[in-house]
Amino acid sequence: MAEEDGVVSRLPDQLITDIPESAWLMRELPGTSPAGVERRSRLLGLLGLGLLFTLIFASVPVQTKFVDWAFPTQPSVAIILTVYQTLLFPPIIVYGFAIVASLFRSGSLIKHCLMALAVTTPGFIVFVTIAVIIHGKSAIHELGVLIQVIFSNLIGVALVATTFQIWTRWTLLPLDLRGRVSSRTSITTLIELTAISAIACAVCMSMTIDSTGLLVAIALFAGLGLLAATAIITSLIGFLSTPGNRRARILTVMISLVTALTFSAVSVNAESNWTLTSISNLAWISVGSIYGTVLILLTQGLCLVWLRACGWRCIR
Repeated sequence: MAEEDGVVSRLPDQLITDIPESAWLMRELPGTSPAGVERRSRLLGLLGLGLLFTLIFASVPVQTKFVDWAFPTQPSVAIILTVYQTLLFPPIIVYGFAIVASLFRSGSLIKHCLMALAVTTPGFIVFVTIAVIIHGKSAIHELGVLIQVIFSNLIGVALVATTFQIWTRWTLLPLDLRGRVSSRTSITTLIELTAISAIACAVCMSMTIDSTGLLVAIALFAGLGLLAATAIITSLIGFLSTPGNRRARILTVMISLVTALTFSAVSVNAESNWTLTSISNLAWISVGSIYGTVLILLTQGLCLVWLRACGWRCIR
């Protein structure tokens, strides 16, 4: 279809038929070449995750302000656990998806790391800006702690994503209309991995951990990064591969449950001076882990729907 009145035509019919029906967003967007469609698929997939992360993460200061207003006194353990999971799980999962979508792909590891930073950095900038506006200078004092905690989570997510990419046959790809074969692990990739690991170790060594609470938080978020990234990758394999992988889907639910259970156990017992044997604590941990699992799975589903709409898929 030709261009009329300055309006670009839709994809030619022969290209539309090559795009899976599940990639409805790509079928609706204008374009004239396979390369252009593939580029849009890659950019829209990553930018969409980045925008979603920005929106969710930027809402956290607003939510904490509302919690402070709604509960002027110390609330119950149940409310605390619900609030913690509501505040933390959605941004952690979307953040993990943005990192995994950048790193769980063939090609230059350094290039993908820079892409991951480019996608997620605006979210942190908006978060800090809104936090300072709402909470004042006290938010600035907590910035150092936030950076250390987020970095530990990043290390956990990146470790899992690069391990799956390098040592398994699975990889994540945007829409591919030209049937290009993805490159596998090379010496260059291993050299890049060594350089990035050295930088990460240097950053870790420079961290100042001046309290047990901070150490626990760093360890917790690193562990959450490991578990969340594993659940994310199994969900990508389970839902974006052709045909879908039923075993990976079941594994996604199980790992999500373990993630929520771990967080619930640490949070509840930290609030009650680590009395793990308390029957009431065990009950709240069980209930909280179910709520957290549902929250994780819903957030994963939102990200998967977006990537599928953009034509992304897992192949081996």
